[in-house]
Amino acid sequence: MPKPYLGSLGRLMDALARDQGRALSYERCRAMGPKAWSEEARKALLERLDFSPERVALEARVLASRTESGYVRETVEFASTRHHRIRGELLTPSSGKPPFPAVLALHDHGGFYTHGREKLVEGLSDSPALMEFLERCYEGRFWASELARRGYAVLVTDVLGWGERRMPAEDLPEDVRVRLEKWPEGSREWVAAYNNHASQVTPTLNQNANFAGVSWMGMVVWDDRRALEYLISRPEVDAGRVACAGLSGGGWRSTYLMGAESRLSGGAIAGWMARIGDQLLHKTRCHLGLYTAPSVYRALDHPDIAAIGAPRPLMVLQCMQDQLFSMDSMRDSCEDIRRVYEDWGHGERFDARFYDVPHCLNRQMQEEMFAWMDKWMKG
Repeated sequence: MPKPYLGSLGRLMDALARDQGRALSYERCRAMGPKAWSEEARKALLERLDFSPERVALEARVLASRTESGYVRETVEFASTRHHRIRGELLTPSSGKPPFPAVLALHDHGGFYTHGREKLVEGLSDSPALMEFLERCYEGRFWASELARRGYAVLVTDVLGWGERRMPAEDLPEDVRVRLEKWPEGSREWVAAYNNHASQVTPTLNQNANFAGVSWMGMVVWDDRRALEYLISRPEVDAGRVACAGLSGGGWRSTYLMGAESRLSGGAIAGWMARIGDQLLHKTRCHLGLYTAPSVYRALDHPDIAAIGAPRPLMVLQCMQDQLFSMDSMRDSCEDIRRVYEDWGHGERFDARFYDVPHCLNRQMQEEMFAWMDKWMKG
């Protein structure tokens, strides 16, 4: 085995994790049967996310509407908690008869904080840095816009810390503001400088959420659940045919949403499916600044969280050249999930595919994900 990035410190963390044993993992609780296990596991997940604020009305508003090629794009806003509201883009097909099947499209992490929903919806930004990122990660396609053209209502929002929800200029340290003023906003230099600063801030955001008695991951999941609530409230949407999907940090979010939400009809996870414990011994420095929920991992491993959603259809798309995970961990995690679906008697509803590509959701992967959605959300 390659030397862990943290060396002996990583091996210590691994030993401590093994002592805890993930008491609610499906491997340990298989005798309960999948239905009873999923009920217990979802309850534990929601409790251990350490974020359950007072529910408030959505108080949703449409701020703007624009006709695009093949769909109508509305900029919408709704309440997540009594302290903050969220904006997003709702894409509704121009043709076809509502109610439409729908997708909550979850944008990635990517260490690319300057943009959020702009990564998935065309026409929101002309940043050259964004276009280069889009080419590298999505082969140049705004896949949420493409889904809308194919007959899906699609909602995209920003994660706390990204896009419109990133740290505003007035809150930045003076030296960072001075550096950013050298370049036009959205330029390669400006984006690189901002992202470099944000990468140093996000671990503190994770830490301070814990100091506040909550978890950043819990806040992200709550926001995504509120986005789902808004999406299914729209009369154009068939609430019985709604999926979530995302790449990388969006796949991470998709996993948690599948575990937390019974209102979803299915999900697609790209570029983030591995056993959590295996990351402790990984050879490279990775996942820095990722939104996490420490309490969860004492009970559940990452594939367990995805499998809570069984037997609802689930697709996992793995990148064989991904440097963030080992191949063994990617394969083992898929087998962990498959075991749950087979115990439900619905092994056909789980689809794990491996692609000989680096960390991305390229057009081939998108097309296969779209076909999978057509099968389960339209079929």
